[in-house]
Amino acid sequence: MILLKEKGKYGFRDHVLNDHHMWNYVYFLLHLDSMHPNDHNALEKYINDNIEGRKIGFFPLRKAKILGGKVDESAVQKS
Repeated sequence: MILLKEKGKYGFRDHVLNDHHMWNYVYFLLHLDSMHPNDHNALEKYINDNIEGRKIGFFPLRKAKILGGKVDESAVQKS
């Protein structure tokens, strides 16, 4: 498992709870599922197409806006 070490004022826990709270993804996916596909905006269509194609590239895996989209390898801890 790869975790970001606590750094500065905000750490990994704050990042997970506020920037990438897992339930926000669940709610959004349920929201997409409840909509008619013709009512999706461009982003919703992109994500829905990825879900239907079983692609997860839109999930922020090993990247974060706070890190400029890249993982700071010096801040990565493998356990």
